[in-house]
Amino acid sequence: MGQAKPWQIAVVVVGVLVLGISLFMTMFRGDRVEFSQTVMLVDVTTGKLYEVGRPDGVAISLPAMDPRKNPPTKTLYPAKNVDGKWYVNERVLEELGASKLAVQGLDPKTGLLSDQAQKPESLDLFK
Repeated sequence: MGQAKPWQIAVVVVGVLVLGISLFMTMFRGDRVEFSQTVMLVDVTTGKLYEVGRPDGVAISLPAMDPRKNPPTKTLYPAKNVDGKWYVNERVLEELGASKLAVQGLDPKTGLLSDQAQKPESLDLFK
């Protein structure tokens, strides 16, 4: 092994400086990502829309388990509002196509919920 060339030393110094600045910006920057405190879910076996509160620091595993069903089953999938209409996305439709759930209340091709006039009910998954 020979001596390090000046340009090699310069590359290492610049790399250490970039790493230091990146760490400082990551740890001490004031802006934080704010996660939503609620999630909109739809029960794909009924088509009912639910607004689910999410406590700080707690993630919701999807599909979510509906605790009111006996036995509890994973029928709660994320819903999105596009131009005032409620949908489930294509990935959910693919998963539902491969599942044995009796899907009702939504179009299996577009993911559009049948009852667009419904108001979301509140549901607590963390009792």
